[in-house]
Amino acid sequence: MTKLTHAIRKAAVAHTNGKNTKSTTEQTMLSTTRNVRNTASLKVSNTAINSVIEDMIQSSNHIGLAEIATDENVGILERKPPPGTILISPPNPSKDSGFLDNITVRVAKPVDDLCIASLRLSLFSDFSAHMRQAFCSRSCHVLDSRRNQGAACVVATIPIRASDISDRTDIIVGTAECSIHEFYGTSLGESRLQDSILYITEVAVSPTIRRQGIGSKLMKAFDEFAKARGVETIYLHVDVANEKAYSLYEKAGYEKVVSDDFFYKEFTKSLNLHDGATKGRNHYLMHKNMRQPNWLSDGKRKIDSSNSFKMNDLAVQ
Repeated sequence: MTKLTHAIRKAAVAHTNGKNTKSTTEQTMLSTTRNVRNTASLKVSNTAINSVIEDMIQSSNHIGLAEIATDENVGILERKPPPGTILISPPNPSKDSGFLDNITVRVAKPVDDLCIASLRLSLFSDFSAHMRQAFCSRSCHVLDSRRNQGAACVVATIPIRASDISDRTDIIVGTAECSIHEFYGTSLGESRLQDSILYITEVAVSPTIRRQGIGSKLMKAFDEFAKARGVETIYLHVDVANEKAYSLYEKAGYEKVVSDDFFYKEFTKSLNLHDGATKGRNHYLMHKNMRQPNWLSDGKRKIDSSNSFKMNDLAVQ
């Protein structure tokens, strides 16, 4: 469960007696989001949920949602590969193949935002209809905000036929997000060349078709994404207790960062993922070198002088 969804969930429980005020836009999203059911009558105010998410967007201490990007801090690489680019194609697509043999992984487009939000929502079964509509609405806002900062989602899809109800030609069954702005203002970011590192977050696969290799396809897609941008190293965090996710990343070539250097700890803390920060949970920082990493000289890093920098810890395995 991500920090974003933790915050929404916390706001929902804390404001069970809030007023039910729906906007026209949210009503539309509610009607178009599938599998929205009226579960337990858990009412929550839009104001409470919106306030939590807006605080996250405005605070630089929360998963990099602050500071709407400008041309200066976005750089020239984050729009590559462009939305819609196919990263992983089906090996031998055919009408007779099973749907899992026809999975395509591509860079998401803005039109996918609602489907991505709905997939993330599917991880929770105890949300009321009103909570679901608010979650999708605010999730779409956050997706757009992060996209403006250079973030991008990749989506695993299976083909479908367009209908009178929808003109979509695929269904999203898996998604994950990558970005660079989490590194802004951190010693780790200042230790590396601009746009040479990438951060993965929000990995989600439809609960109905897990353990079918979709997560592995998403990770392979990020390899292609990183190659297109010339990225040297990809980073991610994983919950220490999530053995399946850890195994997935390990099989994809990621290694746990074992160095005690200050800038790794600082980076993890900047995302509020340090030990015990999120309901007592701990996280591993993992990395994968796509090619030989370049580290800037000590003089260009803003690292506490009391913390030593060990090049042996940074060698490519």
